[in-house]
Amino acid sequence: MTDNVTQLNQRVNTNLDEMERDAKPPFAFVLAGQRVEMKDPAEIDFKDLMTIEHPANFLKYALSDSAKELLAKTKLEGWKFNKLIEDYMKYYDLDPNAAGKGWLS
Repeated sequence: MTDNVTQLNQRVNTNLDEMERDAKPPFAFVLAGQRVEMKDPAEIDFKDLMTIEHPANFLKYALSDSAKELLAKTKLEGWKFNKLIEDYMKYYDLDPNAAGKGWLS
């Protein structure tokens, strides 16, 4: 098998190193009187995205450590948690039924 990674002295179709995108402002919500932001899933490393089997697992990658701590210590009813995940999915146009099949449309 030949090596398919070479130096930049040949033609390329897409330069991922120079790509930029217009991103939405972060999804934000209020919990225990604090404003919490969730990262745009398109900005999460694709290897991490591939491990997500349920929409709620976005929290592992979309929240900062301090936001995860706040969530862990705050009582949050299941219906509110479900609403949070539903709104996050809608905000970023994610298909909650696409687990393991490519979340981002």
